[in-house]
Amino acid sequence: MKGGSLLCTDEYCRHYLREVEAKENQKYRHKPSCPRGGGVGGHPIGVDYYSPIKLNFSTTPPFRIWGRSGPLSKTTGSSRVDSIWRSRCCEAALAVGVAVWILVGVDGSEASDQPELVGPQVQEVGQGADSLQEKSGLEAIERSRRQIKRMLAVLAAENGTDPTAIIGQLSPRTRYQNRETNERLQEIFRVNLPLAPNVILRVDAPFTYQIPKDPNENSVVGWGDLRARLGWRVLNSIDGSLFIGSEFYFPTASNSQLGSNQYQIGPAVVGSVHLPDLKSTVFLWIEYLTAVTGRGLSTDETSSSESRVRLRVNTIWSKEWWTFVESRLFIDYTENAKTGMVLFFEGGRRLDSHWRLYVRPGVGLWGRDVPGAFNYGVELGVRYMFYVF
Repeated sequence: MKGGSLLCTDEYCRHYLREVEAKENQKYRHKPSCPRGGGVGGHPIGVDYYSPIKLNFSTTPPFRIWGRSGPLSKTTGSSRVDSIWRSRCCEAALAVGVAVWILVGVDGSEASDQPELVGPQVQEVGQGADSLQEKSGLEAIERSRRQIKRMLAVLAAENGTDPTAIIGQLSPRTRYQNRETNERLQEIFRVNLPLAPNVILRVDAPFTYQIPKDPNENSVVGWGDLRARLGWRVLNSIDGSLFIGSEFYFPTASNSQLGSNQYQIGPAVVGSVHLPDLKSTVFLWIEYLTAVTGRGLSTDETSSSESRVRLRVNTIWSKEWWTFVESRLFIDYTENAKTGMVLFFEGGRRLDSHWRLYVRPGVGLWGRDVPGAFNYGVELGVRYMFYVF
């Protein structure tokens, strides 16, 4: 006895068991019982290796556990194959389960970390998308504003209400003014002739019928002073334009009461700014006139020296209609810089591609006796517009 087991002690048993053990290891089968009832090498004998092992030995060799729970038991034929198949399936299922658990565990850990790692990126992408949308919206608004500015410039030029435009114009107009000392009814012929893409010449020739308010005086009819403007548009941008030029007054009046009797000259500056939100254009121009020679300089008459400041807000209501409001400030330096102001309003309609019709009432606010100012008046005219350059 050794540890409660019977052991083989002779050399024959040991040799036989080694051969059988080698064969059985190749077949994955248990060792049969020792034919001589002994044991060798600590292996138990007297055990049926084709049936479950149920021994109560005090020491159990390791192979007993293998024999009890191994892949083969006391089965033969198809039952043994089924047992092997079930065992292999269990092992495969176990392997698949472990692989799935690993993958799910990894994915789950990544998913749990995803909000911390990807969240800021997603938020940054969202903010980037918002910023792109905002930028595209601002660009669309800016494009729209530029289109409106271009429309304001083109329509104001074609309607004849832009003093900085280089566009041809033939404009007969009838003007009535109620002054402090007389009433005037004038027929004015205006020609705007472009001389170059940025140079223009304007000429006004008034024919005047003057009725004095003093009944002792006689009415006067005839041509007034010829006025001309030669100017150069030095700046023309999408936001506005700048025009500089010179004003010329020629003493061509057929009667001294219808003109200044002096040659007058002076600079003029006109600037414009487009306001797309109001669909309007603001014009500001300043003129200064002074006498250089003439009958007034050789007599006791005082030579003229005056300034005119105009502010106009031209609004485009549609392709056919426009209005503007204009204030004119007159400053007479020969009368200690006495001032007068007149307010004008013009409404006009585009008849076709060339012809325009307008009406322009005006009212004096103060200084109605200053040269150029009046009590009230109205002007009605047509414009024939044409392009040269």
